Amino acid sequence: MDNMSELFDSFGETIHVEDVELPNGGIYKGDAIKKIGSMIEISGKGEVVFPNGDQYVGEWKYGYPYGYGTYLFKDGDF
Repeated sequence: MDNMSELFDSFGETIHVEDVELPNGGIYKGDAIKKIGSMIEISGKGEVVFPNGDQYVGEWKYGYPYGYGTYLFKDGDF
């Protein structure tokens, strides 16, 4: 098997990830889609804890909250 076919073997596969640091400093765990190499796209159900302590739990698509979900403020409001 050559290197290119190994790269694409699991392309598009849904995986579960934990402790992924987002560009905004948030920490994500949940579903993701495996892309080329070690790249992932956050899509599916998951949650993120933002640096200020707020949380979002719900659906994601293309790396953004999408669909149903709940935003929880660190003081307990939602």
